[in-house]
Amino acid sequence: MAKGELASSAKIDKEGVKAIIPTKALQLVDKLIDDPDENVGFQVRENQVIFHTSSATLTSNLVEGQFPPYEDVIPKDTDKKMQAGTADFLSAIRRASLLTTEESKGVRMTFNKKGLVLTSRSPESGEATVNFPCKFEGSDVEIGFNPVFLTEALRVVDNDEISLEMTAPNRPGLLKGGLNFLYVIMPVNLQ
Repeated sequence: MAKGELASSAKIDKEGVKAIIPTKALQLVDKLIDDPDENVGFQVRENQVIFHTSSATLTSNLVEGQFPPYEDVIPKDTDKKMQAGTADFLSAIRRASLLTTEESKGVRMTFNKKGLVLTSRSPESGEATVNFPCKFEGSDVEIGFNPVFLTEALRVVDNDEISLEMTAPNRPGLLKGGLNFLYVIMPVNLQ
């Protein structure tokens, strides 16, 4: 298991053993790894998982229950697709989110053939508008996302290019980065 895999893995299925590992445990293992090519060993016991790195051993209790059927929430019939550089998109989201508040957590994203316009506003501070050139296929759409959730995903994508696929303003978006990264993001109401 490599360092980049830990950030997005939450389910182990090896030799018929299934377990749900707490996110906090995966984050701690990620911090213990000094070399990104270092192998991480693990053992699954009745209600615990034990991680072994070259410098430490970490034991964590497993989450009880069944892993939810996440495949059911992955959007399948997307007809709108934005493609962009991961770092550039992350930078644009961070700039647009500067004026979000607790009440207005969303960043409005307006996609069209010319690219993307990100806007946010705060009654106390004003409005931010970021024009972001990108490739976009499909009909124009205006949708809102919580920038915290987008930035969390984009920080762990191990690919220079990402795509964001959508169907409608009230339906989940699907962020893809390479062959092994899928991230479902729910829209927020911007009214």
